[in-house]
Amino acid sequence: MRCFVAVDIDDALRQKIVNLQKELAPLIIGKEVERENLHFTLKFLGEIHDEQVNDVKIALAGIANNFEKFDIDIIGIGAFPSKGYVRVVWIGAPKLFNLQKAVCDSLESFGKEKDITPHLTIARVKNVKDKKMLAEFFRKHENINLGTLAITNIKLKKSTLVATGPIYEDVDGYDLR
Repeated sequence: MRCFVAVDIDDALRQKIVNLQKELAPLIIGKEVERENLHFTLKFLGEIHDEQVNDVKIALAGIANNFEKFDIDIIGIGAFPSKGYVRVVWIGAPKLFNLQKAVCDSLESFGKEKDITPHLTIARVKNVKDKKMLAEFFRKHENINLGTLAITNIKLKKSTLVATGPIYEDVDGYDLR
């Protein structure tokens, strides 16, 4: 099954992101991430076999046991690979770094991360309609603060790809201490 490790977000944050997506939509040709699919990915695992799922579950349980619940500020907006060549638009969460690094280090056998940038993808971009207006969008929201999110657990999620987009399902959840 195709899996990833994530942190879910609350409805208040979802609505703020949807409002930002509405402002972004006229500036790009692409696809906004569906409201129900908004999350922070800590580690994409790809296709994993059933026997690997148990190893992942054990690793995630250990990580959750080593982290206390904490709050993060949802701050800033960015793009991959860069704001000059946009393919992904994201919202930042710098305080997720330590948790994300722990997950990536523990699950390194599923691929090593080059750079860890805690983020939540809000849109995937095929083309930019208006580069000047998109640059202004980034300037306007560069230091946006969408609020605080309580990080209380991490989840192993399954992703099923269908014609209309991915469908995410929780496989298991791990409460932080």
